Amino acid sequence: MKALIVFGSNTGSTKEIAETIASKLSDSGIMFDLVDLKKEKSIRPEGYDLVIVGSGIKMGKWTTEALNYLKDHEESLSLLPHAIFVSSGFASEPSRREQSKVDYIDAVLDKHPILKPLSTGLFGGLYDWKRYNFVIKRLVISLLKSMGHTEIDTSKPLDFRDWDMINAWAEELVSSVMEGNQ
Repeated sequence: MKALIVFGSNTGSTKEIAETIASKLSDSGIMFDLVDLKKEKSIRPEGYDLVIVGSGIKMGKWTTEALNYLKDHEESLSLLPHAIFVSSGFASEPSRREQSKVDYIDAVLDKHPILKPLSTGLFGGLYDWKRYNFVIKRLVISLLKSMGHTEIDTSKPLDFRDWDMINAWAEELVSSVMEGNQ
């Protein structure tokens, strides 16, 4: 069995999540190709037994590369087992989790109704302050404060990724694929 994991990452957080998912696939004996869509846009889903598409969320939007991948390969993906995941700071906030699912997963799937993912993952993100310019940093700090975060130390990244959740999602996805492949 061979899987394809493609992702669009804004600051590297989604890439790290994709690498963790790839590790779970590898642990289960599934071969994989891990592709950063900013570097490789021509990878096709045909020939894979599973395709996982991931995107970071910036300013409420999927990366252009991940959205284009869904659009360009929608028909092929609909014929293959596939899953999608997103990484967003808002996804870690219990009060915003359901709205994040609606905004970042359901809204995208509504635009691609023939896609029926085996699973969808909604994961927290990482705020790596050194990667933001002054204006974006101030905007993000303001948003975080509006969500109740009063102590924000910009000297180190603020990581909202729940690695146990990410690993559990990947393990469940692997189990689902392995069961369906028997």
